[in-house]
Amino acid sequence: MRPASTHRPHGRAQRRAAGAAASLAPDLPASDAVEAVLAGDSDVAHELRRAVERGAPARAIVVRGPAGSGRRGVARALHARGEAGASASKARPYIEARCTGLAGSWGADHLLGTVARPGLFSAAAGGTLTLIGIEALDADLQSLLAEALASGQYLPLGARAPLPLELRMVAVTCDEDLDRVLASLDLAYRLNDHCIDVPPLATRGADLPAIAGSALARLGGASLSPESDAVLAGRPFIGGLDELVELLEAAARHAGPLPITPEHLERAGGLDAAPAPFPSGAPVGASLAAGPSNDLLPLGDRSWRSVERALIVHVLAESDGNRSRAARVLGFNRSTLYNKLRQHGIE
Repeated sequence: MRPASTHRPHGRAQRRAAGAAASLAPDLPASDAVEAVLAGDSDVAHELRRAVERGAPARAIVVRGPAGSGRRGVARALHARGEAGASASKARPYIEARCTGLAGSWGADHLLGTVARPGLFSAAAGGTLTLIGIEALDADLQSLLAEALASGQYLPLGARAPLPLELRMVAVTCDEDLDRVLASLDLAYRLNDHCIDVPPLATRGADLPAIAGSALARLGGASLSPESDAVLAGRPFIGGLDELVELLEAAARHAGPLPITPEHLERAGGLDAAPAPFPSGAPVGASLAAGPSNDLLPLGDRSWRSVERALIVHVLAESDGNRSRAARVLGFNRSTLYNKLRQHGIE
């Protein structure tokens, strides 16, 4: 990142800009528990932490991985590392926005801001702007981002002079090939220079006890019994990190001041049996048509909201992130699926 200039929005202006950002991501939890994805002693965990350290000085970074893998946690970890040489104690804004909420001139208005109302670039000045689902931006906005990254400046709507782009941009995506999904090859070129791949939580069984312990420490300090470590390590967590955090929060309520035991986990989320996988070679819809079994969606004390969320994440994973296919499998139209993704905070 380039050295800071004298331009920075202050006080009321930056608060207004941050408010605009919040309107684009109202359902994104701010819990630091998402950073627990970096915990663990496996080769994968060590490489993930090294990738964050390598990427921290970059002005533009791509974080790739399936929904629920902890991509937002990696983005927050990049922000926490700060700018090379920056003061660790200096408060720097962290802004998240869903790209599905940005479209056309309205999206440009929110990114660039206006003379009267600062936008996302201004809200994140001196810090990090994380754009979730970068592939959802239209071609014009992709070109706008590419130009801003190339020039290091941007022009608010109605302004006479450009302002410096003083932020780190993190693009979060579930697609491994940005050249294929982005309309702007220039933007793909500028983002592809620094990429961090986040593996699915289902492949990190050895790290799950450490991830769970780190999440609990950030959530308030509850602890796990050794027996619980073994239970978690054998669970695939099709709902990813969000499912794990939700389970731990519920189990901690059952445990009270005591360490969390397998019994607490079972009461919180039915962890006495692993969910049944889809039959090999069978379409997702065929399995769902038969109705969710108790093995696929163990209820325990879980609400319908948490069950629905796990099902949507599962179908998205089986559909390789293809939302059109997932909507057909679930029996939703696209707008209903997008509404539910927002409601459940699914990336």
